[in-house]
Amino acid sequence: MTPKENLLTVIRDHKKPEWTPSYLGSCFNAGLSGMDLENGAPGVGVDAFGVKWIGSDSTGGALIPDPQKIVLDDITRWKELSFPDVWSFDWASYAQRAYPPFFNADTMVKGFSVSGPFQRMEAIMGFENCLMAMYEEPEATFDFMSAVADYNIEMIKAAKKYLNIDTFDLADDMATQKSLFMSPEVYRDLIKPNHARVFKAIREEGLIVEHHLCGHAEAIIDDIVEMGVDVWQSVQPMNDIEGILEKYGNKIVLVGGFDSNGKAAMTKDEEGIIEEVHRCFDVYGKYDGFVFWGFLMMDDPCSFELLQMMTKESIEYPRSKAEKGR
Repeated sequence: MTPKENLLTVIRDHKKPEWTPSYLGSCFNAGLSGMDLENGAPGVGVDAFGVKWIGSDSTGGALIPDPQKIVLDDITRWKELSFPDVWSFDWASYAQRAYPPFFNADTMVKGFSVSGPFQRMEAIMGFENCLMAMYEEPEATFDFMSAVADYNIEMIKAAKKYLNIDTFDLADDMATQKSLFMSPEVYRDLIKPNHARVFKAIREEGLIVEHHLCGHAEAIIDDIVEMGVDVWQSVQPMNDIEGILEKYGNKIVLVGGFDSNGKAAMTKDEEGIIEEVHRCFDVYGKYDGFVFWGFLMMDDPCSFELLQMMTKESIEYPRSKAEKGR
């Protein structure tokens, strides 16, 4: 099997793969808007919603909404916001540059959006305003998130039309290492109905439904499965990964496992990183619904080398295990 075929055996067919897949070597992220719509245009840093994005040392240089630039502090005025016109974006041009020269057609191709309803709201308002609004103005919050879901659905249609994708991943990070930012009940009232509409739209386009959700979020795993999510990515070990895999069997695939907040990732210890990679395949790899995904903070030059090392190890180790019949 090619890496793509092996990965799709797990995700689409819910069958035993030839080897436990590594997401890093089996999936190519075609993105969506080339940073213009959702994360700030290169050299400008302001996205189509008016949010300014900046690098942060705490995220290894990854972009975050500038906490000093709040676009809106009153959710009841959300209709004053200007939502971008998805179809006016130059998709044809982006499609040509989305695939680099090193693109391997033997990998699964993913469309990826960072504008889930909650994540877009906190980007526009800041975390404090966003979380307060969810409790103080639930009706306006729901209406805003519904409008974001409408935007998400148009993005899905455009991505399917212009990018040769197999899967669509909606990112909506709603949790810390300890728990959700909101109670499960608030999630079910305000966010879940809008997630459900977006996930349905992904399925209707014939795409795999992925949901990127970091942190301790197993409190809503029943909801995620109920909505027909095919893949939860990336699942961190503060969740009961084994328990979820045992309980839900072939109903959902978990992508993740690597302790990106643990000692190996934080200390940049090569032996520790390899040990953590092996732990993931040894502990979770016995379940057919597991796909490895690892992440390291990229705040120094050696991190990229370590990430390459981790990627190589995560591709070779499960294959060697499979060849030995383990």
